Amino acid sequence: MIKIERKFVVKKLAFLFFLLIGFLLFSFPAQAQEKNSCADCHGGMEGDKGKKVVDAWKGSTHFQHAACADCHGGNPSSDDMGTAMSKSAGFKGAPEPREIPAFCAKCHADPVRMRPFNIPTSQYDQYKNSVHGKRLLTMGDTKVANCVSCHGSHNILNVKDPNSPVYKTNIPDTCGRCHSDKQYMAQYKINTNQLADYKESVHGIKLLKELDMGVPSCADCHGTHGATPPGVKEVVDVCGTCHAKVEENFNQGKHREAYLSTGEPKCITCHNNHKILSPSDRMFISGEKGVCLKCHTDNTPEYSTAKKFQSEILAVQSSYDKDLALISAAEKTHMDLSEQKAQMGNALTSLIEARVIQHSLSWEKVNEKLEEARKYFEKVESACKNAFDQSNNRKIIILITVVFCVLAAIIVYIKRKTLPPWETLNEEEIGEQK
Repeated sequence: MIKIERKFVVKKLAFLFFLLIGFLLFSFPAQAQEKNSCADCHGGMEGDKGKKVVDAWKGSTHFQHAACADCHGGNPSSDDMGTAMSKSAGFKGAPEPREIPAFCAKCHADPVRMRPFNIPTSQYDQYKNSVHGKRLLTMGDTKVANCVSCHGSHNILNVKDPNSPVYKTNIPDTCGRCHSDKQYMAQYKINTNQLADYKESVHGIKLLKELDMGVPSCADCHGTHGATPPGVKEVVDVCGTCHAKVEENFNQGKHREAYLSTGEPKCITCHNNHKILSPSDRMFISGEKGVCLKCHTDNTPEYSTAKKFQSEILAVQSSYDKDLALISAAEKTHMDLSEQKAQMGNALTSLIEARVIQHSLSWEKVNEKLEEARKYFEKVESACKNAFDQSNNRKIIILITVVFCVLAAIIVYIKRKTLPPWETLNEEEIGEQK
């Protein structure tokens, strides 16, 4: 009995001990906040340098990792303004635009500080070699973008936060704040239609309307911290980052030789740069969309090749559309056409590969893929014909069966009419009838 009571007491004490530990843990912050007279003082002020700034910092990704003094210096442990903001305490205040990159790099170029967050530390070096960095740091042009131009100052959000100005879907508008402002860009003699063009492009529609994160934004082609316009010799490589097979085939064709010697043609010669529209099989020689006619006249061998590419690819596409409709109709016969659907998938793959391979300008290679598609079409059409034939045969058999049953019913009916009424037959007559 005493043992049971002791056990009960021990359990009760253990429960109370853990309850006390839990109370202590949840009653105090996991990490005591150091005194921050900057936030205390500015938090009680109105205007852009007051509570607005403090609230922005508290909502930023820096709140948990960087206090005011980490960027601005000073002595945040003192309530005396003169002491807190003294130069002897390292107070810097708001940096000048030219100072901002080095200002941010104190932490962001430090591998030790950035390691816990898995953030690369090369941004500052990249920026110094970018168009923006060279103009700011070498030429003193303070109009160009620096860190805060894109990331913000006190309200910096994580790049993965959809509200961040450098979140993938927000990047075009962030770049466009400067690059679509005609007055702001006038001195640089740079077009300001890039943002409007991008929003109409296949990339812009995919990213901004369909939220497809796999398509490029400004930063994917131009770079982020090392932003530089692709040079003439770099355009193919930039586009080839995503369109690797197209680049591979382009490099095997005659256009590559011309490109290396003259700089033309390159990707944007046919597809444009910011306003890249969805490609069409009629891009070869059809009217205003005929990109081949930009360089080749209609009486040249090159024009004939382009015409062959266009007509044959369009013909295969037409066959593909026709056979899709054929399968749809054949499915109504209730035949299993899963294999033929797979063959149509293979045919589409061959057609897409032909469109990619045409960048090599090799008719033999293109036709090889088109021929693969045609063979799949033959198999599909044969299977569909067989499905229709079997369906027709079933209909004929059913029709014959119905006709036979109707005739049998008529014969039975006529036979029944020739017999006397059942109730007039006596037992002997019934036996005779049997």
